Amino acid sequence: MYYKTQHRIGIRDKRSGKQILQFGGKDFAGFTKAQLREVGTEVVSQLVLGSSVEEAKDFANTKL
Repeated sequence: MYYKTQHRIGIRDKRSGKQILQFGGKDFAGFTKAQLREVGTEVVSQLVLGSSVEEAKDFANTKL
């Protein structure tokens, strides 16, 4: 989910509907919405492969 006022991507758990992590922010204004979504897709892939939420969040922060 993209939050345009905060320029963030949020990742939700489909089962519970709760947000499990978010990344981005106004400090990353140099990144486009598409670039943030691309990182989000990679983060979801990491979670599907069995990474913990913290590992996925660290991965997102290193990609930005």
